[in-house]
Amino acid sequence: METPSISLRQAFWLFVNSRFIITLVFIPQLRELSNAQDIIPALLFELPMELLYVLVFVILWLQYPNQTLIEYSRSLLGRYVGSLVGLLFIWYFIHNASITVRVFIEFLATRFFDHTPVEVIGASILIMCAYCVNMGLEVLARSADFLVPLIFVGLLVIITLTISSAEWGHVIPLWEQGAAHIALQDIPSVCRWNELAWMSIIMPFIVRKQHILRVVWGGITFAIVYWFLLIVPLVALFGPEIVQSLQFPTYELVEIISVGQFFERIDALVLGLWVFGAFLKISMFYYAATAAASQWLGLQRRQTIVLPVGMIIFSLSLLLYANVVELRNFGKAGTFYDLTFVLLIPAILLAVHLVKRKFRLHHA
Repeated sequence: METPSISLRQAFWLFVNSRFIITLVFIPQLRELSNAQDIIPALLFELPMELLYVLVFVILWLQYPNQTLIEYSRSLLGRYVGSLVGLLFIWYFIHNASITVRVFIEFLATRFFDHTPVEVIGASILIMCAYCVNMGLEVLARSADFLVPLIFVGLLVIITLTISSAEWGHVIPLWEQGAAHIALQDIPSVCRWNELAWMSIIMPFIVRKQHILRVVWGGITFAIVYWFLLIVPLVALFGPEIVQSLQFPTYELVEIISVGQFFERIDALVLGLWVFGAFLKISMFYYAATAAASQWLGLQRRQTIVLPVGMIIFSLSLLLYANVVELRNFGKAGTFYDLTFVLLIPAILLAVHLVKRKFRLHHA
Protein backbone atom coordinates (compact mmCIF):
# COMPACT_ATOMS: atom_id res chain seq x y z
CA MET A 1 0.00 0.00 0.00
CA GLU A 2 1.06 3.57 -0.63
CA THR A 3 2.35 5.64 2.28
CA PRO A 4 1.45 9.28 1.60
CA SER A 5 2.12 12.08 4.05
CA ILE A 6 -0.06 15.13 4.72
CA SER A 7 0.30 17.95 7.23
CA LEU A 8 -2.10 18.96 9.98
CA ARG A 9 -2.95 22.13 8.04
CA GLN A 10 -3.86 20.15 4.94
CA ALA A 11 -5.96 17.77 7.04
CA PHE A 12 -7.72 20.80 8.56
CA TRP A 13 -8.71 22.24 5.19
CA LEU A 14 -9.88 18.87 3.89
CA PHE A 15 -11.93 18.37 7.04
CA VAL A 16 -13.54 21.83 7.05
CA ASN A 17 -14.33 21.81 3.34
CA SER A 18 -15.94 18.39 3.45
CA ARG A 19 -18.31 19.43 6.24
CA PHE A 20 -19.09 22.87 4.89
CA ILE A 21 -19.51 22.60 1.15
CA ILE A 22 -22.53 20.31 0.74
CA THR A 23 -24.58 22.05 3.43
CA LEU A 24 -23.67 25.37 1.81
CA VAL A 25 -26.01 24.51 -1.05
CA PHE A 26 -29.13 23.64 0.96
CA ILE A 27 -28.29 24.98 4.46
CA PRO A 28 -30.47 22.34 6.16
CA GLN A 29 -30.05 24.05 9.57
CA LEU A 30 -32.61 26.63 8.44
CA ARG A 31 -35.24 24.01 7.63
CA GLU A 32 -34.63 22.05 10.80
CA LEU A 33 -35.47 24.99 13.04
CA SER A 34 -39.13 25.59 13.84
CA ASN A 35 -38.34 29.31 13.60
CA ALA A 36 -35.25 30.56 11.75
CA GLN A 37 -35.27 33.66 13.94
CA ASP A 38 -33.66 31.49 16.66
CA ILE A 39 -30.62 30.82 14.47
CA ILE A 40 -28.15 32.58 16.81
CA PRO A 41 -28.80 30.44 19.91
CA ALA A 42 -29.09 27.36 17.67
CA LEU A 43 -25.55 27.88 16.35
CA LEU A 44 -24.22 28.69 19.82
CA PHE A 45 -25.69 25.46 21.24
CA GLU A 46 -24.42 23.47 18.27
CA LEU A 47 -20.74 24.20 18.95
CA PRO A 48 -20.29 22.44 22.33
CA MET A 49 -22.50 19.55 21.18
CA GLU A 50 -20.26 18.94 18.16
CA LEU A 51 -17.05 19.26 20.19
CA LEU A 52 -18.28 16.45 22.45
CA TYR A 53 -19.71 14.38 19.58
CA VAL A 54 -16.32 13.79 17.96
CA LEU A 55 -14.47 12.60 21.07
CA VAL A 56 -15.13 8.86 20.63
CA PHE A 57 -13.48 8.75 17.22
CA VAL A 58 -10.61 10.98 18.38
CA ILE A 59 -9.86 8.67 21.33
CA LEU A 60 -9.80 5.69 18.96
CA TRP A 61 -7.38 7.49 16.64
CA LEU A 62 -5.04 8.25 19.53
CA GLN A 63 -5.11 4.60 20.60
CA TYR A 64 -4.40 3.32 17.07
CA PRO A 65 -2.51 6.17 15.39
CA ASN A 66 -0.78 3.97 12.79
CA GLN A 67 -3.77 1.85 11.81
CA THR A 68 -6.81 2.57 9.69
CA LEU A 69 -10.36 1.79 10.75
CA ILE A 70 -10.24 -1.38 8.63
CA GLU A 71 -7.17 -2.62 10.50
CA TYR A 72 -8.14 -1.92 14.09
CA SER A 73 -11.72 -3.15 13.53
CA ARG A 74 -10.29 -6.57 12.70
CA SER A 75 -7.81 -6.53 15.58
CA LEU A 76 -10.55 -5.58 18.06
CA LEU A 77 -13.52 -7.60 16.81
CA GLY A 78 -11.82 -10.49 15.06
CA ARG A 79 -11.46 -11.38 11.43
CA TYR A 80 -15.11 -11.94 10.54
CA VAL A 81 -16.97 -9.34 12.61
CA GLY A 82 -14.20 -6.80 12.01
CA SER A 83 -14.40 -7.45 8.26
CA LEU A 84 -18.17 -6.90 8.38
CA VAL A 85 -17.64 -3.54 10.11
CA GLY A 86 -15.07 -2.61 7.45
CA LEU A 87 -17.51 -3.56 4.69
CA LEU A 88 -20.22 -1.39 6.24
CA PHE A 89 -17.86 1.59 6.28
CA ILE A 90 -16.87 1.00 2.64
CA TRP A 91 -20.57 1.25 1.81
CA TYR A 92 -20.83 4.40 3.92
CA PHE A 93 -17.99 6.08 1.99
CA ILE A 94 -19.48 5.12 -1.38
CA HIS A 95 -22.97 6.21 -0.33
CA ASN A 96 -21.80 9.61 0.92
CA ALA A 97 -19.83 10.19 -2.27
CA SER A 98 -22.92 9.37 -4.35
CA ILE A 99 -25.10 11.71 -2.24
CA THR A 100 -22.67 14.59 -2.76
CA VAL A 101 -22.52 13.91 -6.50
CA ARG A 102 -26.31 13.96 -6.69
CA VAL A 103 -26.61 17.16 -4.64
CA PHE A 104 -24.40 19.00 -7.09
CA ILE A 105 -26.05 17.39 -10.10
CA GLU A 106 -29.37 18.79 -8.85
CA PHE A 107 -27.89 22.19 -8.11
CA LEU A 108 -26.11 22.53 -11.45
CA ALA A 109 -29.01 21.12 -13.46
CA THR A 110 -31.51 23.42 -11.75
CA ARG A 111 -29.54 26.67 -11.88
CA PHE A 112 -27.07 26.48 -14.74
CA PHE A 113 -27.38 23.47 -17.07
CA ASP A 114 -31.10 22.84 -17.27
CA HIS A 115 -30.85 21.30 -20.76
CA THR A 116 -27.83 19.12 -19.98
CA PRO A 117 -28.51 15.44 -19.14
CA VAL A 118 -27.80 14.70 -15.49
CA GLU A 119 -25.63 11.77 -16.58
CA VAL A 120 -23.26 14.14 -18.35
CA ILE A 121 -22.97 16.41 -15.31
CA GLY A 122 -22.35 13.50 -12.94
CA ALA A 123 -19.82 11.85 -15.23
CA SER A 124 -17.91 15.13 -15.66
CA ILE A 125 -17.59 15.57 -11.88
CA LEU A 126 -16.54 11.96 -11.28
CA ILE A 127 -13.96 11.84 -14.09
CA MET A 128 -12.13 14.76 -12.50
CA CYS A 129 -12.41 13.16 -9.05
CA ALA A 130 -11.26 9.77 -10.32
CA TYR A 131 -8.13 11.30 -11.84
CA CYS A 132 -7.13 12.96 -8.56
CA VAL A 133 -8.03 9.91 -6.45
CA ASN A 134 -5.86 7.83 -8.74
CA MET A 135 -2.99 10.30 -8.20
CA GLY A 136 -3.28 9.87 -4.43
CA LEU A 137 -3.96 11.57 -1.12
CA GLU A 138 -1.09 14.05 -1.31
CA VAL A 139 -2.51 15.58 -4.50
CA LEU A 140 -5.89 16.04 -2.81
CA ALA A 141 -4.22 17.53 0.27
CA ARG A 142 -2.21 20.04 -1.76
CA SER A 143 -5.33 20.98 -3.73
CA ALA A 144 -7.20 21.63 -0.48
CA ASP A 145 -4.32 23.69 0.87
CA PHE A 146 -4.60 26.00 -2.13
CA LEU A 147 -8.31 25.96 -3.04
CA VAL A 148 -10.25 25.81 0.24
CA PRO A 149 -8.94 29.12 1.66
CA LEU A 150 -10.06 30.75 -1.61
CA ILE A 151 -13.56 29.33 -1.09
CA PHE A 152 -13.84 30.88 2.35
CA VAL A 153 -12.36 34.20 1.20
CA GLY A 154 -14.96 34.25 -1.58
CA LEU A 155 -17.73 33.60 0.93
CA LEU A 156 -16.44 36.41 3.12
CA VAL A 157 -16.59 38.80 0.15
CA ILE A 158 -20.19 37.74 -0.57
CA ILE A 159 -21.19 38.29 3.05
CA THR A 160 -19.51 41.72 3.12
CA LEU A 161 -21.33 42.85 -0.04
CA THR A 162 -24.78 41.94 1.31
CA ILE A 163 -24.54 42.77 5.00
CA SER A 164 -25.56 46.43 4.58
CA SER A 165 -29.04 45.42 3.37
CA ALA A 166 -29.77 43.16 6.34
CA GLU A 167 -32.63 43.81 8.74
CA TRP A 168 -31.15 42.71 12.07
CA GLY A 169 -34.49 42.62 13.84
CA HIS A 170 -35.14 39.36 11.98
CA VAL A 171 -32.46 37.56 14.01
CA ILE A 172 -33.46 38.63 17.52
CA PRO A 173 -34.20 35.23 19.17
CA LEU A 174 -37.80 34.58 20.18
CA TRP A 175 -37.16 31.61 22.54
CA GLU A 176 -40.81 30.58 22.03
CA GLN A 177 -40.22 26.90 22.90
CA GLY A 178 -37.21 27.27 25.16
CA ALA A 179 -33.49 26.54 24.97
CA ALA A 180 -33.88 22.77 25.32
CA HIS A 181 -36.13 22.59 22.25
CA ILE A 182 -33.66 24.62 20.17
CA ALA A 183 -30.80 22.35 21.27
CA LEU A 184 -32.80 19.25 20.27
CA GLN A 185 -33.35 20.73 16.82
CA ASP A 186 -29.55 20.95 16.48
CA ILE A 187 -29.10 17.17 16.70
CA PRO A 188 -29.40 16.43 12.93
CA SER A 189 -26.78 19.07 12.16
CA VAL A 190 -24.45 17.78 14.90
CA CYS A 191 -24.69 14.24 13.53
CA ARG A 192 -23.62 15.28 10.02
CA TRP A 193 -19.90 15.20 10.83
CA ASN A 194 -19.43 12.10 8.65
CA GLU A 195 -15.98 13.43 7.76
CA LEU A 196 -14.77 11.66 10.90
CA ALA A 197 -15.28 8.37 9.06
CA TRP A 198 -12.87 9.12 6.20
CA MET A 199 -10.46 10.72 8.67
CA SER A 200 -10.18 7.28 10.27
CA ILE A 201 -8.80 5.98 6.96
CA ILE A 202 -6.19 8.68 6.38
CA MET A 203 -5.11 9.00 10.03
CA PRO A 204 -1.89 6.92 9.66
CA PHE A 205 -0.71 9.33 6.94
CA ILE A 206 -1.08 12.57 8.94
CA VAL A 207 2.16 14.06 10.24
CA ARG A 208 2.14 14.89 13.99
CA LYS A 209 -1.13 13.01 14.39
CA GLN A 210 -0.85 13.28 18.17
CA HIS A 211 -2.22 16.83 17.69
CA ILE A 212 -5.25 15.68 15.68
CA LEU A 213 -7.63 17.16 18.26
CA ARG A 214 -6.47 20.61 17.10
CA VAL A 215 -7.61 19.79 13.57
CA VAL A 216 -10.98 18.40 14.64
CA TRP A 217 -11.93 20.95 17.28
CA GLY A 218 -10.38 23.79 15.29
CA GLY A 219 -12.27 22.67 12.18
CA ILE A 220 -15.58 22.48 14.03
CA THR A 221 -15.10 25.92 15.59
CA PHE A 222 -14.06 27.41 12.24
CA ALA A 223 -17.14 25.93 10.51
CA ILE A 224 -19.53 27.22 13.20
CA VAL A 225 -18.00 30.71 13.03
CA TYR A 226 -18.46 30.73 9.26
CA TRP A 227 -22.02 29.43 9.56
CA PHE A 228 -22.65 32.31 11.96
CA LEU A 229 -21.20 34.81 9.48
CA LEU A 230 -23.24 33.39 6.60
CA ILE A 231 -26.58 32.18 7.99
CA VAL A 232 -27.30 35.06 10.35
CA PRO A 233 -27.07 37.68 7.53
CA LEU A 234 -29.16 35.36 5.32
CA VAL A 235 -31.98 35.32 7.85
CA ALA A 236 -31.60 39.05 8.47
CA LEU A 237 -31.75 39.78 4.75
CA PHE A 238 -34.64 37.54 3.62
CA GLY A 239 -36.57 37.22 6.87
CA PRO A 240 -37.17 33.99 8.85
CA GLU A 241 -40.23 32.87 6.85
CA ILE A 242 -38.86 33.46 3.35
CA VAL A 243 -35.38 32.07 4.02
CA GLN A 244 -36.81 28.71 5.12
CA SER A 245 -38.68 28.37 1.82
CA LEU A 246 -35.69 29.05 -0.43
CA GLN A 247 -34.35 26.05 -2.33
CA PHE A 248 -30.73 27.26 -2.53
CA PRO A 249 -30.44 30.12 0.00
CA THR A 250 -26.78 31.00 -0.56
CA TYR A 251 -27.24 31.18 -4.31
CA GLU A 252 -30.29 33.37 -3.87
CA LEU A 253 -28.07 35.66 -1.78
CA VAL A 254 -25.47 35.83 -4.55
CA GLU A 255 -28.09 36.69 -7.16
CA ILE A 256 -29.11 39.91 -5.40
CA ILE A 257 -25.55 41.28 -5.14
CA SER A 258 -25.16 44.53 -7.02
CA VAL A 259 -22.53 47.18 -6.27
CA GLY A 260 -22.76 50.43 -8.22
CA GLN A 261 -24.50 48.64 -11.14
CA PHE A 262 -21.15 47.31 -12.35
CA PHE A 263 -20.26 44.56 -9.85
CA GLU A 264 -23.04 42.02 -10.25
CA ARG A 265 -23.85 38.59 -11.73
CA ILE A 266 -21.02 36.95 -9.83
CA ASP A 267 -22.85 33.63 -9.75
CA ALA A 268 -20.31 32.12 -12.17
CA LEU A 269 -17.52 32.88 -9.68
CA VAL A 270 -19.52 31.31 -6.86
CA LEU A 271 -20.24 28.28 -9.03
CA GLY A 272 -16.52 27.81 -9.54
CA LEU A 273 -15.85 27.93 -5.80
CA TRP A 274 -18.61 25.44 -5.06
CA VAL A 275 -17.48 23.03 -7.77
CA PHE A 276 -13.94 23.10 -6.33
CA GLY A 277 -15.32 22.34 -2.88
CA ALA A 278 -17.63 19.59 -4.12
CA PHE A 279 -14.77 18.02 -6.06
CA LEU A 280 -12.68 17.79 -2.88
CA LYS A 281 -15.51 16.41 -0.74
CA ILE A 282 -16.45 13.75 -3.29
CA SER A 283 -12.79 12.89 -3.79
CA MET A 284 -12.17 12.35 -0.08
CA PHE A 285 -15.03 9.88 0.29
CA TYR A 286 -14.02 8.34 -3.04
CA TYR A 287 -10.41 8.00 -1.85
CA ALA A 288 -11.52 6.54 1.50
CA ALA A 289 -13.68 3.98 -0.31
CA THR A 290 -10.82 2.84 -2.56
CA ALA A 291 -8.24 2.79 0.26
CA ALA A 292 -10.57 0.92 2.62
CA ALA A 293 -11.68 -1.54 -0.05
CA SER A 294 -8.10 -2.30 -1.11
CA GLN A 295 -7.14 -2.99 2.52
CA TRP A 296 -10.26 -5.06 3.03
CA LEU A 297 -9.47 -7.14 -0.08
CA GLY A 298 -5.74 -7.29 0.61
CA LEU A 299 -4.75 -5.56 -2.65
CA GLN A 300 -1.27 -4.14 -3.11
CA ARG A 301 -2.36 -1.26 -5.36
CA ARG A 302 -5.34 0.91 -4.56
CA GLN A 303 -5.44 2.26 -8.11
CA THR A 304 -6.76 -1.04 -9.48
CA ILE A 305 -10.22 -0.39 -8.02
CA VAL A 306 -10.50 3.37 -8.61
CA LEU A 307 -12.52 2.92 -11.83
CA PRO A 308 -14.91 0.21 -10.51
CA VAL A 309 -15.64 2.20 -7.33
CA GLY A 310 -16.22 5.33 -9.42
CA MET A 311 -18.73 3.48 -11.59
CA ILE A 312 -20.60 2.34 -8.48
CA ILE A 313 -20.68 5.91 -7.11
CA PHE A 314 -21.93 7.23 -10.45
CA SER A 315 -24.68 4.59 -10.71
CA LEU A 316 -25.85 5.13 -7.14
CA SER A 317 -25.94 8.92 -7.59
CA LEU A 318 -28.50 8.42 -10.39
CA LEU A 319 -30.49 5.50 -8.97
CA LEU A 320 -30.91 6.18 -5.26
CA TYR A 321 -32.78 9.49 -5.49
CA ALA A 322 -35.21 10.61 -8.15
CA ASN A 323 -35.05 14.33 -7.37
CA VAL A 324 -34.00 16.97 -4.89
CA VAL A 325 -37.07 16.35 -2.71
CA GLU A 326 -36.02 12.74 -2.08
CA LEU A 327 -32.51 13.94 -1.27
CA ARG A 328 -33.89 16.35 1.32
CA ASN A 329 -36.14 13.68 2.80
CA PHE A 330 -33.17 11.36 3.23
CA GLY A 331 -31.28 14.20 4.91
CA LYS A 332 -34.12 14.59 7.41
CA ALA A 333 -34.27 10.86 8.13
CA GLY A 334 -30.52 10.27 8.00
CA THR A 335 -29.66 11.37 11.54
CA PHE A 336 -29.63 7.86 12.99
CA TYR A 337 -27.81 6.60 9.89
CA ASP A 338 -24.91 9.00 10.47
CA LEU A 339 -25.10 8.47 14.21
CA THR A 340 -24.59 4.73 13.71
CA PHE A 341 -21.37 5.14 11.73
CA VAL A 342 -19.88 8.15 13.50
CA LEU A 343 -20.82 7.43 17.11
CA LEU A 344 -22.42 4.02 17.75
CA ILE A 345 -19.95 1.71 15.96
CA PRO A 346 -16.87 3.70 17.12
CA ALA A 347 -18.26 3.60 20.68
CA ILE A 348 -18.52 -0.20 20.45
CA LEU A 349 -14.95 -0.41 19.14
CA LEU A 350 -13.72 1.84 21.95
CA ALA A 351 -15.60 -0.20 24.57
CA VAL A 352 -14.03 -3.42 23.27
CA HIS A 353 -10.59 -1.78 23.34
CA LEU A 354 -11.06 -0.68 26.97
CA VAL A 355 -12.29 -4.11 28.05
CA LYS A 356 -9.37 -5.85 26.35
CA ARG A 357 -6.87 -3.43 27.86
CA LYS A 358 -8.33 -3.93 31.33
CA PHE A 359 -8.20 -7.71 30.83
CA ARG A 360 -4.54 -7.57 29.76
CA LEU A 361 -3.61 -5.37 32.71
CA HIS A 362 -5.44 -7.68 35.10
CA HIS A 363 -3.56 -10.73 33.84
CA ALA A 364 -0.18 -9.02 33.44
